[in-house]
Amino acid sequence: MQQIIVEESAVIGAPASKVYDVIADYRNGHPNIVPKKYFKSVEIEYGGVGAGTIIRVVTQFLGREQHYRMLVEEPDQGKVISERDLKTGTVTYFTIKEGKNKGESIVTIKTEMPIASGLKGMIEKLTTPPMMKKIYREELAQLNSFVSLN
Repeated sequence: MQQIIVEESAVIGAPASKVYDVIADYRNGHPNIVPKKYFKSVEIEYGGVGAGTIIRVVTQFLGREQHYRMLVEEPDQGKVISERDLKTGTVTYFTIKEGKNKGESIVTIKTEMPIASGLKGMIEKLTTPPMMKKIYREELAQLNSFVSLN
């Protein structure tokens, strides 16, 4: 099966440990960084912080509403958080590294998602990456604003 890989990075004005804690906290942190115009809801089904958390997410973009049930994992605790859709296998990784300057970090959001074959897959390849990159830029900007205020 073919897949799309989309990734976007940004320098965030906070230490990596603080940024990691915000992203891993699906109760009080993560909901504040997702662009509301694309993420209609993020609800916790189980847990709430870090590995083992299960979330239900409803997104809307490109005229389609999508429902996901995702398992949060920490493949490299303190550095990488992932969200894996239990139905499609789509995985989004949040990688947090120390920045070049003190008090900064570099955050990369990367999604690997399977795509359909045929014409539908060709359309997904053309439309999905630019839209996801736009969403990730907005999410990284919101993350930067959120950590600077808290």
